[in-house]
Amino acid sequence: MPEHQSHHTGGPAACFDVELQRDWIEAGDVTPALLALDPLLTDSQTVRRYQGRLHLFIGGYDDDRRELWAIPEVRQYLGALDERFPYWLWFLDPTDPSLLLVVACRCELAAHSSHGDTVGAVVLPARLSDFLLTHLRALEPLADRFGLPPDDVVRAASAVLHRLGVDAALTRAAASTN
Repeated sequence: MPEHQSHHTGGPAACFDVELQRDWIEAGDVTPALLALDPLLTDSQTVRRYQGRLHLFIGGYDDDRRELWAIPEVRQYLGALDERFPYWLWFLDPTDPSLLLVVACRCELAAHSSHGDTVGAVVLPARLSDFLLTHLRALEPLADRFGLPPDDVVRAASAVLHRLGVDAALTRAAASTN
């Protein structure tokens, strides 16, 4: 098995899939994940190509009945990974469940419930706001480093905010007060 796993599909609708392995998670070793994500930051063309095309998968928990965001080791691992790779709002596919997983793992949950096969959670609004402001700010150095046009950054962030049910104008207003 390779030390890190990522899969890139070619063509104009390219995807970038990264599977985070249970043994990495249990060891708290983010190095293989960072190595798998590193090709995203190769150059400006790559950064643009994979905007909104990253899919994260968590491997090795198929037999665990808990939701991934409810597993402390997964929450801690994604937190540690997030500290080193805060570019989720640019790279994660806003329609993919991995966006919600990252948000749920990085934000404090007020409550969660189960109804049959459906499990829901409520993210504390203040924690979601903190998460979004931190990650919107992380887009600035990414944009500067790779020459990303401001309109592209706003479009990418807006897609994520829309997916999360957040009004982009309110988020911009909150950011301008800090």
